[in-house]
Amino acid sequence: MRVLVVWDERSSDAQRAAQRVKKGVAQYADCEACAVGRCGRIDADVVVAVGGDGTILKTAHLLAGVEVPVVGVNVGRLGFLTDFSADDFLQSLPDVLKAKPSRRMMLDVSHQDASWCAVNDAMLVRVGPPRIAHINLFVNDRFVTTYAGDGVVVATPTGSTAYSLSAGGPIVVPQVRVLLVTPLNPHTLTNRPLVLPKDAVVRLEPADGRTEIALSVDGQVDVAVRQGESVTIRASQHAFLLVERQEFFITLKTKLTWGGSPRYGKR
Repeated sequence: MRVLVVWDERSSDAQRAAQRVKKGVAQYADCEACAVGRCGRIDADVVVAVGGDGTILKTAHLLAGVEVPVVGVNVGRLGFLTDFSADDFLQSLPDVLKAKPSRRMMLDVSHQDASWCAVNDAMLVRVGPPRIAHINLFVNDRFVTTYAGDGVVVATPTGSTAYSLSAGGPIVVPQVRVLLVTPLNPHTLTNRPLVLPKDAVVRLEPADGRTEIALSVDGQVDVAVRQGESVTIRASQHAFLLVERQEFFITLKTKLTWGGSPRYGKR
C-alpha cells in the first residue's frame, strides 16, 4: 500500500503533525509526504490530509475526480471533514488505512473551455463595490428565475453544511444525491433554496453587466464570469472518497452543536 501524507503549508502545526503521522504510517505502508500546494499528480492508494477542511478541498482538487480514499486529520478549528485528531488516527492504524470510505457526491463545473470537480459547492458571487448582482438560473435549459442579491450557491450534500447552510440552506445527509441551489442574501425574500434531483443540469449566467461576478469552486478557483457567459453545473460521475471517524449525525452534534435540547438555566 502506498500512502501520501499532505499538509497545509501555511501551518507549522500541520507540518509537525504531518511528520508525526508519516512516521506512524511508515510502520504499515510505503509513505511519502509533501505540502498540499506543492504536490504534483497524486499516485497513492490512500491520502492522509493534515490541516483543516480547506486542506481536504485542496486535496480533492489535486485528485481531480480520481477516486482515492482520503483521511482527514484535523489541526485546524472546525474540522467538519477532517474529523480525526492525530491521536485518534495513530491509535486506529492500520484499520483506518483499510476502512471503507464514504462515497461523497461531487459536481462537474464548466465555464468557457475550463472545467473542475467540486466536493462542496460552486457559486457565482458579486465582487467589487457592494452592488446587487442579477443572476439567471436555468434548470435543464428551462428558465427558472433571476436572483437579485449577493450571488447563488450550488452545493452537494457534503457542501450543505458549508456556505449553503450559512445562507439558510438545508442540511442534507451525504448519502442523498441531490443538488442544492441557495441564493445569497436575496433581495426578494420569497427566493428560497431549491432541492433538485441528481440528474438536473443547472446553468447560471449574469443577467446584465452592471456588477462584477466571479465563479468560485470550493474556494479553490476564482474566475471572472461576464455577461454573455454561463456556468454549467451537474452531478459528477466521480465520487470523493472520505474515510469517516464517526457517524454523520454525531459529527453534526459535536462540530455544529446541532440537535441538542435548549438550555434554560437553573430554576
